Amino acid sequence: NNSNSNIIQNSNINDNNHNHNKIINYDYLNDTTTIKDDFCADYDGSFDDDDKIAKRQKRLVKNREAAQLFRQRQKAYINDLEKKVTKLTTENLQFRSKLELLDTENKLIKDQLNYLRTFISQAMAPLQIHSNSNSNN
Repeated sequence: NNSNSNIIQNSNINDNNHNHNKIINYDYLNDTTTIKDDFCADYDGSFDDDDKIAKRQKRLVKNREAAQLFRQRQKAYINDLEKKVTKLTTENLQFRSKLELLDTENKLIKDQLNYLRTFISQAMAPLQIHSNSNSNN
């Protein structure tokens, strides 16, 4: 494909036997089409082909603009999702750290509870033996 390609079409309009040349320029890089008509000055026929081409060009421009807006919205949406992922990942790490700290604290408190239970059991054992021996007398 050439970056700029000119196609010259000769077309005859039977209205009053006037001839004109239609020059169509298609730019492959930008996907654009331009059309120039070289009419005789006294030609007053209809422009059906030109209207169709103009409508097509207008539709292509609108479609291109809509696609560009879609890509912008999609990019903004993806950027928003990436920010949310970053935020949630950070929160997750903070919660995991807090969980680890609370697990460690919980284990320490359980160890202290077991130590105190054992200590109280050992402290109460002589009293129970003494109370049992007094009740036997």
